[in-house]
Amino acid sequence: MLTTEYKTVFEKFLFPSAFLFLLAAVIMAISLFSGFDGSAAIALILSVAIFVLSVSLMFGFSTCYEFSAEDRRVYFRLSWFSFSWRYCAAEADDVTAFSVTGIRNRARVHVWWTYKIVMILKSGMVMSVSPSTDKSVHSMNRLAEKLATLMGCEFFSGQGEKTIHVAIAGERPILEYHEWRMSDVVAEFWPDIACSLILFAVILCFIVAAVVILSQTLR
Repeated sequence: MLTTEYKTVFEKFLFPSAFLFLLAAVIMAISLFSGFDGSAAIALILSVAIFVLSVSLMFGFSTCYEFSAEDRRVYFRLSWFSFSWRYCAAEADDVTAFSVTGIRNRARVHVWWTYKIVMILKSGMVMSVSPSTDKSVHSMNRLAEKLATLMGCEFFSGQGEKTIHVAIAGERPILEYHEWRMSDVVAEFWPDIACSLILFAVILCFIVAAVVILSQTLR
């Protein structure tokens, strides 16, 4: 049994969500104790409950992939403190190869590459089974090769500062290695972008609601 850590997009937004609902709870408390009648009490309870839930998820929630040679399955495990749930992500017969793909990151003028392990299904679907890390492509290749050996499938060595695409799927897939493209940016970061937009919309709604409530409270 081999295990790889994994971090979902959901986990990245737990801290800003907790901070946002903490502010909401403070504003609702001020409104409630200032004599504002309405749904302030319900909003306060909901804000506190979501804040506590977010904090508990920040410190107690984790996810990982488990690769079992015994029953030839890949499992996705979710854990929350002492509670744990495991789901079958793929059968070994559905997996055709493991490889390592690169992700180009940029902050102003600074550019760097991170790498993650991907599991390639016979259907051509590419599943990320590890977070992108600053480890070298050679280090990630060694782990990907171990997973391929465990699951009894092929291993394709990842290349430095290259990303992969499945050109031909099936029992013997053909992979292409190329430079980072705009399509790769969308494919890699669209969940983060979508969650960021949702969080931004929630913040706007929160600001508008806070202004309305405080204006009525201070009358």
